[in-house]
Amino acid sequence: TLIEEIMFFLENRFLKPHKIYKLKSKDYLNRLFALGTFQKNKLVGVRFIKNSIDRHYFGVSVSKSSFPKAVDRNKIKRRMRSCYTQNISFFINSLPFGFYLFIYLSNEMSSRVSVLEDMKYLVKKI
Repeated sequence: TLIEEIMFFLENRFLKPHKIYKLKSKDYLNRLFALGTFQKNKLVGVRFIKNSIDRHYFGVSVSKSSFPKAVDRNKIKRRMRSCYTQNISFFINSLPFGFYLFIYLSNEMSSRVSVLEDMKYLVKKI
């Protein structure tokens, strides 16, 4: 009981936290659009390539034609990033290693909760 709890703490103390790498490389993005598959829901779409690189690369994108103001685009990007950073264990455990670009498809601003629901639905669909 107490000894088991102490042993569990000592065993898990040195485990590294999950890490999500940013999808920034132009080469990776070009490869993603050329070879990747696309799934979509109401608000969010995801373009992805599954690889055996032992890493998760995530990126977010918002169309400039849908939201001309950079303030609005950045707000949506922050919401989408917060969705996967606050639910990091769900995304890492549910998705195989690879490159994932989440694209905001709607023309209207929506709440963080609805974006999270769409992203989780897409992850389960993959």
